[in-house]
Amino acid sequence: MKVALVHDYLNQYGGAERVLECLMEMFPDAPVFTLMHDREKTDSRFAGRVERTSFLDFPFARRHHRLFIPLMPLAAKTINLGSEFDLIISDTAGFAKGIRYDHRNTQHISYIHARVIYPPVDTSVFYHDEDTRKRKGAGYYLAVGRLLHYKKFDLVIDAFHKLGFPLKIVGSGAEAEKLKAQCKKLNAENIELLPFVEDEKELRKLYNGAKALIFPQVEDFGLVAAEAQACGLPVIAFAEGGATEIVEHGKTGILFPQQSVESLVGAVELFEKKRFQRKAIAASAQRFSKKQFQKEIVKLI
Repeated sequence: MKVALVHDYLNQYGGAERVLECLMEMFPDAPVFTLMHDREKTDSRFAGRVERTSFLDFPFARRHHRLFIPLMPLAAKTINLGSEFDLIISDTAGFAKGIRYDHRNTQHISYIHARVIYPPVDTSVFYHDEDTRKRKGAGYYLAVGRLLHYKKFDLVIDAFHKLGFPLKIVGSGAEAEKLKAQCKKLNAENIELLPFVEDEKELRKLYNGAKALIFPQVEDFGLVAAEAQACGLPVIAFAEGGATEIVEHGKTGILFPQQSVESLVGAVELFEKKRFQRKAIAASAQRFSKKQFQKEIVKLI
């Protein structure tokens, strides 16, 4: 069976790209089709597998892809796979599903067609490590992700400036300078901004050394939250989107009802009064494992 993998754009590396990597592992001969591909920003992880891109694959668009969102549906339609493949898998909720192909001869599994299959966490990398949790310097709160407006890191900074608890924010992105300026203006000495961590083993150590992950945004799923739970880390999350699939309130974390400083502060204060069983949280997160994901994909096909 000839398989093709389709992804929105490869100019950054995050949860969606980890899903693509898992599919590439499952289908080692499948080429990847995408609107744009930046080898440097994706650390050449997809080099040699990307077979075709769109007219948006030029340096300025790769650096500022959000400016070109209105053109992305059209760009997707320029990728015509005809009847070349038996199966096409598009793995994101955005524009990849709009590629063209022969509907008579090709099966297309896309994000919107499939039953719920949780994105994969590599549990050989992300797992509970009691020794790391006991090391000096552990016991901080943690927020991880691309520094983008919808991720609500500014809200997290305001909340933790008020709380005074130690917080590490790990990530890179368009909001980086703005968030640094916010911390400086508040004189928030309890908050540390760290760059994106490429080494997943280092990220595992950060998860295991933290008290809880702060997850205030709305995501389709939220792979960071699932990775954190695989490490046994409770998650304090806004109660919408994928977080409600990941966090069981009171058992694997705390859900808060509003994207506001007051609501997040209240959730952290509630968390401080509770005890969580990290081994049980890690065990619960096995439903997000790469093995389970691959099993469900094979079942769907």
